[in-house]
Amino acid sequence: MNQQELKEVDQDFTEIEETEKDFHIWSIKEILSHDFGKEEWLVEPLIPLQTITALSGDPGSFKTWLTLELAKCVALGVPFLGHFPTRQGSVLIIDEENHLRHIKKRLQQLQLPKDIAIFYISQNEIKIDNLKDLKKILRIVKEKQILSVIVDSLIRIHSGDENDARTMADVLSRLKKIIGVGANVVFTHHHRKESSYGPKNPSLSLRGSSDILAIIDCHLSVEELKNKNKLVIRQTKLRQGEQVKPFAIKIQKASGNIEFQYEGGYADALTRREQSKEAILQILKDETKLSRKDIIARLEKDFGGNLVGKALEELKESGEIDQVPRPELSPEERKQNFYRLPK
Repeated sequence: MNQQELKEVDQDFTEIEETEKDFHIWSIKEILSHDFGKEEWLVEPLIPLQTITALSGDPGSFKTWLTLELAKCVALGVPFLGHFPTRQGSVLIIDEENHLRHIKKRLQQLQLPKDIAIFYISQNEIKIDNLKDLKKILRIVKEKQILSVIVDSLIRIHSGDENDARTMADVLSRLKKIIGVGANVVFTHHHRKESSYGPKNPSLSLRGSSDILAIIDCHLSVEELKNKNKLVIRQTKLRQGEQVKPFAIKIQKASGNIEFQYEGGYADALTRREQSKEAILQILKDETKLSRKDIIARLEKDFGGNLVGKALEELKESGEIDQVPRPELSPEERKQNFYRLPK
Protein backbone atom coordinates (compact mmCIF):
# COMPACT_ATOMS: atom_id res chain seq x y z
CA MET A 1 0.00 0.00 0.00
CA ASN A 2 1.56 3.30 -1.08
CA GLN A 3 1.56 6.58 0.82
CA GLN A 4 -1.44 7.95 -1.07
CA GLU A 5 -3.52 4.86 -0.30
CA LEU A 6 -2.52 5.01 3.36
CA LYS A 7 -3.55 8.66 3.47
CA GLU A 8 -6.97 7.83 2.00
CA VAL A 9 -7.49 5.03 4.54
CA ASP A 10 -6.54 7.38 7.40
CA GLN A 11 -8.99 9.94 6.03
CA ASP A 12 -11.76 7.32 5.89
CA PHE A 13 -11.17 6.36 9.52
CA THR A 14 -11.11 10.01 10.55
CA GLU A 15 -14.49 10.57 8.88
CA ILE A 16 -15.92 7.46 10.55
CA GLU A 17 -14.68 8.60 13.97
CA GLU A 18 -16.19 12.05 13.45
CA THR A 19 -19.49 10.53 12.37
CA GLU A 20 -19.60 8.20 15.39
CA LYS A 21 -19.35 11.21 17.71
CA ASP A 22 -22.88 12.18 16.55
CA PHE A 23 -24.38 8.87 17.73
CA HIS A 24 -25.52 8.16 21.26
CA ILE A 25 -24.69 4.60 22.20
CA TRP A 26 -27.20 3.28 24.71
CA SER A 27 -26.21 0.81 27.38
CA ILE A 28 -28.75 -1.75 28.59
CA LYS A 29 -28.77 0.03 31.97
CA GLU A 30 -29.66 3.35 30.30
CA ILE A 31 -32.47 1.80 28.27
CA LEU A 32 -34.01 0.04 31.27
CA SER A 33 -33.78 3.11 33.52
CA HIS A 34 -34.94 5.66 30.92
CA ASP A 35 -38.54 6.95 31.14
CA PHE A 36 -39.88 6.92 27.58
CA GLY A 37 -43.33 8.03 28.74
CA LYS A 38 -46.70 6.40 28.24
CA GLU A 39 -47.62 5.04 24.79
CA GLU A 40 -49.78 7.62 23.04
CA TRP A 41 -52.56 6.79 20.62
CA LEU A 42 -54.35 8.35 17.68
CA VAL A 43 -57.05 5.71 18.15
CA GLU A 44 -56.68 3.66 21.33
CA PRO A 45 -55.72 0.81 21.20
CA LEU A 46 -55.79 0.52 17.39
CA ILE A 47 -53.46 3.17 15.95
CA PRO A 48 -50.50 4.60 17.92
CA LEU A 49 -49.43 8.22 17.43
CA GLN A 50 -46.62 9.05 14.99
CA THR A 51 -46.72 5.73 13.18
CA ILE A 52 -47.52 4.41 9.71
CA THR A 53 -50.71 2.35 9.45
CA ALA A 54 -52.02 0.46 6.43
CA LEU A 55 -55.76 -0.12 6.04
CA SER A 56 -56.16 -2.79 3.37
CA GLY A 57 -59.03 -4.61 1.71
CA ASP A 58 -60.56 -5.74 -1.55
CA PRO A 59 -62.02 -3.15 -3.95
CA GLY A 60 -65.36 -1.84 -2.68
CA SER A 61 -64.75 -2.96 0.92
CA PHE A 62 -65.46 0.50 2.43
CA LYS A 63 -61.79 1.45 2.95
CA THR A 64 -62.35 5.07 1.87
CA TRP A 65 -65.51 5.28 3.97
CA LEU A 66 -63.62 4.10 7.04
CA THR A 67 -60.81 6.62 6.52
CA LEU A 68 -63.42 9.38 6.28
CA GLU A 69 -65.04 8.12 9.47
CA LEU A 70 -61.59 8.07 11.09
CA ALA A 71 -60.87 11.63 9.95
CA LYS A 72 -64.25 12.78 11.24
CA CYS A 73 -63.75 11.22 14.68
CA VAL A 74 -60.17 12.50 15.10
CA ALA A 75 -61.10 16.03 14.00
CA LEU A 76 -64.05 16.10 16.41
CA GLY A 77 -62.27 14.20 19.19
CA VAL A 78 -65.05 11.63 19.48
CA PRO A 79 -64.68 7.82 19.73
CA PHE A 80 -63.99 6.04 16.43
CA LEU A 81 -66.98 3.83 15.56
CA GLY A 82 -68.54 5.05 18.80
CA HIS A 83 -66.12 2.84 20.75
CA PHE A 84 -62.37 3.59 20.41
CA PRO A 85 -61.14 6.86 22.05
CA THR A 86 -59.30 9.26 19.73
CA ARG A 87 -56.77 12.08 20.09
CA GLN A 88 -58.32 15.26 18.72
CA GLY A 89 -56.48 17.13 15.99
CA SER A 90 -56.57 18.39 12.41
CA VAL A 91 -56.52 15.90 9.54
CA LEU A 92 -55.07 16.17 6.03
CA ILE A 93 -56.47 13.77 3.41
CA ILE A 94 -54.48 13.17 0.23
CA ASP A 95 -56.94 11.55 -2.16
CA GLU A 96 -55.67 10.94 -5.66
CA GLU A 97 -58.25 8.21 -6.28
CA ASN A 98 -61.68 9.84 -5.99
CA HIS A 99 -63.16 12.90 -7.69
CA LEU A 100 -64.17 15.74 -5.40
CA ARG A 101 -67.77 15.36 -6.61
CA HIS A 102 -67.88 11.86 -5.11
CA ILE A 103 -66.02 12.99 -2.01
CA LYS A 104 -68.60 15.73 -1.41
CA LYS A 105 -71.44 13.22 -1.54
CA ARG A 106 -69.74 10.95 0.98
CA LEU A 107 -68.99 13.84 3.32
CA GLN A 108 -72.67 14.76 3.23
CA GLN A 109 -73.75 11.18 3.90
CA LEU A 110 -71.45 11.06 6.93
CA GLN A 111 -72.96 14.38 8.09
CA LEU A 112 -69.64 16.19 8.53
CA PRO A 113 -69.99 19.77 9.82
CA LYS A 114 -68.70 22.46 7.44
CA ASP A 115 -66.23 23.91 9.94
CA ILE A 116 -64.57 20.59 10.81
CA ALA A 117 -60.73 20.64 10.78
CA ILE A 118 -60.25 18.31 7.80
CA PHE A 119 -58.30 19.47 4.76
CA TYR A 120 -58.09 17.92 1.30
CA ILE A 121 -55.50 17.61 -1.43
CA SER A 122 -57.17 15.94 -4.41
CA GLN A 123 -56.45 15.36 -8.09
CA ASN A 124 -53.05 17.09 -7.96
CA GLU A 125 -51.05 14.11 -9.23
CA ILE A 126 -48.93 14.19 -6.07
CA LYS A 127 -45.99 11.79 -6.00
CA ILE A 128 -44.30 11.24 -2.67
CA ASP A 129 -41.11 10.17 -4.46
CA ASN A 130 -40.94 13.68 -5.95
CA LEU A 131 -38.93 15.77 -3.48
CA LYS A 132 -40.82 18.99 -4.34
CA ASP A 133 -44.19 17.34 -3.63
CA LEU A 134 -42.90 15.91 -0.36
CA LYS A 135 -41.66 19.33 0.79
CA LYS A 136 -45.05 20.87 -0.01
CA ILE A 137 -46.81 18.22 2.09
CA LEU A 138 -44.42 18.74 5.00
CA ARG A 139 -45.01 22.49 4.85
CA ILE A 140 -48.79 22.03 4.93
CA VAL A 141 -48.52 19.62 7.88
CA LYS A 142 -46.49 22.21 9.82
CA GLU A 143 -48.58 25.24 8.87
CA LYS A 144 -51.93 23.66 9.67
CA GLN A 145 -50.62 21.68 12.65
CA ILE A 146 -51.88 18.42 11.17
CA LEU A 147 -52.14 15.49 13.59
CA SER A 148 -52.95 12.79 11.03
CA VAL A 149 -52.33 12.44 7.29
CA ILE A 150 -54.58 9.98 5.43
CA VAL A 151 -53.49 8.79 1.99
CA ASP A 152 -56.05 7.18 -0.35
CA SER A 153 -54.46 5.15 -1.77
CA LEU A 154 -50.74 4.29 -1.53
CA ILE A 155 -50.38 3.24 -5.17
CA ARG A 156 -51.60 6.66 -6.39
CA ILE A 157 -48.87 8.70 -4.68
CA HIS A 158 -45.73 7.13 -6.11
CA SER A 159 -44.40 6.32 -9.56
CA GLY A 160 -42.48 3.13 -8.73
CA ASP A 161 -43.18 -0.60 -8.84
CA GLU A 162 -45.05 -1.70 -5.72
CA ASN A 163 -43.59 -5.20 -6.12
CA ASP A 164 -40.03 -3.90 -5.84
CA ALA A 165 -38.74 -4.01 -2.26
CA ARG A 166 -36.22 -1.20 -2.70
CA THR A 167 -38.81 1.10 -4.28
CA MET A 168 -41.36 0.52 -1.53
CA ALA A 169 -38.73 0.97 1.18
CA ASP A 170 -37.94 4.38 -0.35
CA VAL A 171 -41.62 5.37 -0.60
CA LEU A 172 -42.32 4.41 3.01
CA SER A 173 -39.16 6.17 4.21
CA ARG A 174 -40.56 9.34 2.67
CA LEU A 175 -43.83 8.85 4.51
CA LYS A 176 -41.75 8.67 7.68
CA LYS A 177 -40.64 12.24 6.97
CA ILE A 178 -44.26 13.21 7.70
CA ILE A 179 -43.98 11.48 11.06
CA GLY A 180 -40.81 13.45 11.63
CA VAL A 181 -42.75 16.72 11.60
CA GLY A 182 -45.29 15.43 14.12
CA ALA A 183 -48.12 13.79 12.15
CA ASN A 184 -49.48 10.27 11.94
CA VAL A 185 -49.83 8.49 8.58
CA VAL A 186 -52.65 6.15 7.55
CA PHE A 187 -52.84 4.86 3.99
CA THR A 188 -55.25 2.59 2.17
CA HIS A 189 -53.98 -0.31 0.12
CA HIS A 190 -55.46 -3.11 -1.95
CA HIS A 191 -55.34 -6.84 -1.38
CA ARG A 192 -53.82 -9.11 -3.98
CA LYS A 193 -56.23 -11.24 -5.96
CA GLU A 194 -56.92 -14.63 -4.42
CA SER A 195 -57.37 -17.66 -6.65
CA SER A 196 -59.03 -19.73 -3.94
CA TYR A 197 -62.36 -19.26 -2.14
CA GLY A 198 -60.98 -20.96 0.94
CA PRO A 199 -59.85 -19.30 4.19
CA LYS A 200 -57.51 -16.35 3.65
CA ASN A 201 -54.64 -14.99 5.72
CA PRO A 202 -55.07 -11.18 5.97
CA SER A 203 -51.44 -10.68 7.05
CA LEU A 204 -50.29 -12.10 3.71
CA SER A 205 -52.91 -10.36 1.60
CA LEU A 206 -51.24 -6.95 1.10
CA ARG A 207 -50.60 -6.41 -2.59
CA GLY A 208 -47.03 -5.75 -3.67
CA SER A 209 -43.71 -6.25 -1.93
CA SER A 210 -43.63 -8.03 1.43
CA ASP A 211 -41.49 -5.10 2.62
CA ILE A 212 -44.68 -3.02 2.92
CA LEU A 213 -45.89 -5.15 5.84
CA ALA A 214 -42.37 -5.34 7.27
CA ILE A 215 -41.89 -1.56 7.38
CA ILE A 216 -45.29 -0.32 8.59
CA ASP A 217 -46.09 -0.14 12.30
CA CYS A 218 -49.72 -1.21 12.15
CA HIS A 219 -51.90 -3.15 9.70
CA LEU A 220 -55.69 -3.26 9.71
CA SER A 221 -57.50 -5.51 7.25
CA VAL A 222 -61.14 -4.85 6.37
CA GLU A 223 -63.51 -7.45 4.95
CA GLU A 224 -67.11 -6.93 3.89
CA LEU A 225 -69.54 -9.67 4.86
CA LYS A 226 -71.82 -9.91 1.83
CA ASN A 227 -75.55 -9.19 2.29
CA LYS A 228 -75.09 -8.59 6.03
CA ASN A 229 -74.33 -4.84 6.10
CA LYS A 230 -71.32 -5.69 8.19
CA LEU A 231 -67.55 -5.27 8.06
CA VAL A 232 -64.89 -7.24 9.93
CA ILE A 233 -61.63 -5.57 10.99
CA ARG A 234 -58.59 -7.71 11.74
CA GLN A 235 -55.39 -6.24 13.12
CA THR A 236 -52.52 -8.37 11.84
CA LYS A 237 -49.67 -6.18 13.07
CA LEU A 238 -49.11 -3.71 15.90
CA ARG A 239 -45.47 -2.98 16.62
CA GLN A 240 -46.27 -1.06 19.82
CA GLY A 241 -48.29 -3.70 21.65
CA GLU A 242 -50.71 -6.59 21.64
CA GLN A 243 -52.94 -6.83 18.58
CA VAL A 244 -56.64 -6.08 19.00
CA LYS A 245 -58.83 -9.11 18.41
CA PRO A 246 -61.08 -9.10 15.31
CA PHE A 247 -64.25 -7.04 15.62
CA ALA A 248 -67.35 -6.34 13.57
CA ILE A 249 -68.73 -3.02 12.33
CA LYS A 250 -72.41 -2.53 11.52
CA ILE A 251 -73.18 -0.39 8.45
CA GLN A 252 -76.35 1.59 9.14
CA LYS A 253 -78.10 3.41 6.30
CA ALA A 254 -81.05 5.73 6.86
CA SER A 255 -82.49 8.77 5.03
CA GLY A 256 -79.57 8.80 2.61
CA ASN A 257 -77.00 8.96 5.42
CA ILE A 258 -74.54 6.30 6.54
CA GLU A 259 -73.09 5.44 9.93
CA PHE A 260 -70.53 2.90 11.10
CA GLN A 261 -71.02 1.39 14.53
CA TYR A 262 -68.79 -0.94 16.54
CA GLU A 263 -70.67 -4.20 17.06
CA GLY A 264 -68.26 -6.15 19.26
CA GLY A 265 -65.78 -8.97 18.91
CA TYR A 266 -65.95 -11.27 15.91
CA ALA A 267 -65.13 -14.98 16.04
CA ASP A 268 -62.27 -15.12 13.55
CA ALA A 269 -62.24 -18.90 13.52
CA LEU A 270 -65.37 -19.31 11.43
CA THR A 271 -66.72 -22.81 11.05
CA ARG A 272 -66.00 -24.35 7.68
CA ARG A 273 -69.70 -24.21 6.89
CA GLU A 274 -69.77 -20.47 7.56
CA GLN A 275 -66.68 -20.06 5.42
CA SER A 276 -68.34 -21.97 2.60
CA LYS A 277 -71.41 -19.74 2.87
CA GLU A 278 -69.27 -16.63 2.51
CA ALA A 279 -67.59 -18.19 -0.51
CA ILE A 280 -70.95 -19.01 -2.14
CA LEU A 281 -72.17 -15.42 -1.65
CA GLN A 282 -68.91 -14.14 -3.10
CA ILE A 283 -69.12 -16.13 -6.34
CA LEU A 284 -72.85 -15.41 -6.80
CA LYS A 285 -72.09 -11.70 -6.56
CA ASP A 286 -70.45 -11.91 -9.98
CA GLU A 287 -73.06 -14.17 -11.60
CA THR A 288 -76.68 -13.63 -12.67
CA LYS A 289 -77.32 -17.25 -11.71
CA LEU A 290 -75.30 -20.41 -11.17
CA SER A 291 -76.22 -24.09 -10.98
CA ARG A 292 -75.79 -26.17 -7.85
CA LYS A 293 -73.40 -28.38 -9.78
CA ASP A 294 -71.21 -25.45 -10.85
CA ILE A 295 -71.11 -23.97 -7.34
CA ILE A 296 -70.05 -27.26 -5.82
CA ALA A 297 -67.44 -27.78 -8.55
CA ARG A 298 -65.85 -24.41 -7.74
CA LEU A 299 -65.74 -24.95 -3.98
CA GLU A 300 -65.41 -28.67 -3.33
CA LYS A 301 -61.60 -28.49 -3.37
CA ASP A 302 -61.69 -26.06 -0.41
CA PHE A 303 -64.70 -27.36 1.53
CA GLY A 304 -65.93 -30.66 0.12
CA GLY A 305 -69.07 -31.21 -1.97
CA ASN A 306 -71.34 -32.34 0.88
CA LEU A 307 -70.54 -29.31 3.02
CA VAL A 308 -71.14 -26.90 0.12
CA GLY A 309 -74.49 -28.60 -0.59
CA LYS A 310 -75.60 -28.15 3.04
CA ALA A 311 -74.44 -24.52 3.01
CA LEU A 312 -76.54 -23.88 -0.12
CA GLU A 313 -79.65 -25.23 1.60
CA GLU A 314 -79.07 -23.10 4.70
CA LEU A 315 -78.53 -19.96 2.62
CA LYS A 316 -81.74 -20.68 0.73
CA GLU A 317 -83.71 -21.20 3.97
CA SER A 318 -82.36 -17.96 5.46
CA GLY A 319 -83.27 -15.98 2.33
CA GLU A 320 -79.68 -14.98 1.61
CA ILE A 321 -79.89 -16.66 -1.81
CA ASP A 322 -82.85 -17.52 -4.04
CA GLN A 323 -83.50 -20.61 -6.09
CA VAL A 324 -84.29 -19.50 -9.64
CA PRO A 325 -87.95 -20.34 -10.51
CA ARG A 326 -88.38 -23.03 -13.18
CA PRO A 327 -90.24 -20.75 -15.66
CA GLU A 328 -87.16 -18.49 -15.81
CA LEU A 329 -84.91 -21.37 -16.88
CA SER A 330 -84.43 -22.86 -20.32
CA PRO A 331 -85.64 -26.44 -20.89
CA GLU A 332 -82.05 -27.67 -20.61
CA GLU A 333 -81.41 -25.69 -17.40
CA ARG A 334 -84.54 -27.12 -15.72
CA LYS A 335 -82.69 -30.39 -15.20
CA GLN A 336 -80.73 -28.68 -12.40
CA ASN A 337 -81.28 -26.27 -9.50
CA PHE A 338 -80.00 -22.75 -10.10
CA TYR A 339 -79.29 -20.10 -7.45
CA ARG A 340 -78.79 -16.32 -7.39
CA LEU A 341 -78.64 -13.44 -4.96
CA PRO A 342 -82.03 -11.88 -4.08
CA LYS A 343 -83.11 -9.17 -6.50
